[in-house]
Amino acid sequence: MEGSQARLAETGKDEAEGPVRNGGVERNEGVERSGSVERSEGVERSGSVERSGGVERSGGVERSGSVERSGGVERSGSGPIGGSECEAAVEVAVQPTGGRRYVGVDGCRGGWVAVELTEHGGWRVSVHPDMAAVWAAHREAELLLVDMPIGLTDAAEGRRCDRLARAMLKPGRASSVFPAPARCVLGASGYAEANALQRERTGRGLSRQSWNLTGKIRELDALLQREGVAVRERLRESHPELCLAILFGEPMAHGKKTADGYRERVTHLSGVFPAAGALVESALAVHRRSELARDDVVDALALAVSALLSGGRLQRVPEAEERDGTGLLCAVWFYDRLGRISRL
Repeated sequence: MEGSQARLAETGKDEAEGPVRNGGVERNEGVERSGSVERSEGVERSGSVERSGGVERSGGVERSGSVERSGGVERSGSGPIGGSECEAAVEVAVQPTGGRRYVGVDGCRGGWVAVELTEHGGWRVSVHPDMAAVWAAHREAELLLVDMPIGLTDAAEGRRCDRLARAMLKPGRASSVFPAPARCVLGASGYAEANALQRERTGRGLSRQSWNLTGKIRELDALLQREGVAVRERLRESHPELCLAILFGEPMAHGKKTADGYRERVTHLSGVFPAAGALVESALAVHRRSELARDDVVDALALAVSALLSGGRLQRVPEAEERDGTGLLCAVWFYDRLGRISRL
């Protein structure tokens, strides 16, 4: 021991060559080992797991905070993927390139599903707890089309855009356009109260289907009233069945919840967006059906594809401008890429 100390003093070195052990920790040439854990220059390795700067890599999967990446697919969320609680977005994405972004939004059991497509082929599917979260995540997009009424009237005849959209979807799909509730029902606490309010104000009763949309309509309306022009110019009402009918020349032959209906819609969409099937299946792989249904994703995708193909140049019904008492436009927007609207 004394000889070793003497040699160190002679060479002027502060520590001995070779490994130095202190308790269960071993250090050697900048590498520290403790049990099965190895640390070197800020990188920690344990078995097949490597951690560096808050990023963990294992078996081709990279995790950083709430984001997980694997094979070009990114998932992120505050809780378990597909969990019933959705306090933040849970998403699956393929984003190899950037470019302008176009978004389709549909209501789902978990809140709202948003399908974002980029002009260079990237895509992202995310589920958000409320419409404010959708806007926060996609406010930089060029255009968002949402399958929910915007612009509500207390007029006895209801909204003209609903009547025109139903007429354009005959035969077969006209019933997919529900009459929008009157604005007066948004503050109602239950169906009976809402039905009475609407009947008193307009002379029309309120269907159960329309009442079931009221919570989401209220969310959307609150955002539009709060954010003003910035959101009103880029977040527009649309309808997936109308978009599909005009994009592909006629209303879909099968109901969207059937196997034939799914194949019909994805086959059509794949013709203009080849990743359609992969997008839907990837989204379903990370979400429980209690949160997100297959037809929710297809509806949002149909809107996103229409928005993407349009480049922001949309048509609407009615062509004449109609606004509600708060200044919101009462219109359903779509993209007529081949001038087919005259045939419907």
